[in-house]
Amino acid sequence: MEIAQLRAVLSDRMGQPVMEVFRLDGSPAESIEELYEPMPAGFRGQLLLRDGSRQIWDLWQEDGDTWNFSASPGGAS
Repeated sequence: MEIAQLRAVLSDRMGQPVMEVFRLDGSPAESIEELYEPMPAGFRGQLLLRDGSRQIWDLWQEDGDTWNFSASPGGAS
């Protein structure tokens, strides 16, 4: 999966366009591998929404084919 595809998935989950995806430290993500977290296994980072707000997000696989998602306000500006 490319970052552009991940941005589309996150936009769908957030219900509004995601303009940019960042690593958890706030630097721009260039590949999905930079967002991988081994414990718990999944992906984590920050995202910038069209309205200018930032969210910290998590996407993890729980039951084979089931992906869970959570997001909360926060992140570096």
